[in-house]
Amino acid sequence: MISGTIWRPAVPSEEDIDRLCDILMAIDKDNITDSAINIGHYIMRMQPFKDGNKRVGSYAINKILIQNGKGIFNVRVEYDGTFKQILADYYSSNDNSIIKNFIAEKCITGTTGA
Repeated sequence: MISGTIWRPAVPSEEDIDRLCDILMAIDKDNITDSAINIGHYIMRMQPFKDGNKRVGSYAINKILIQNGKGIFNVRVEYDGTFKQILADYYSSNDNSIIKNFIAEKCITGTTGA
């Protein structure tokens, strides 16, 4: 069970892990920030680990952003509650458009473009 939602992820299948590997290998060099956020969200929602999936997803976002000079992902304290609620909504709906916009506008600093 994921805190803040009644949505329960399925145990990741071999296909889920293959899809994650495909996503990791297919970073859109023309839109690094969008790719980074998509990868992080996929990891967070897929729940491949027993614990720490949000942390691992956040690390993935930061690895990609930092490696490509696109800033740093960080949820500031004043946005933490909102972020968690939007994330819980994403878990239930599998629509990451709202959280993607929130992160792009409020949670990435030091950006140098897309």
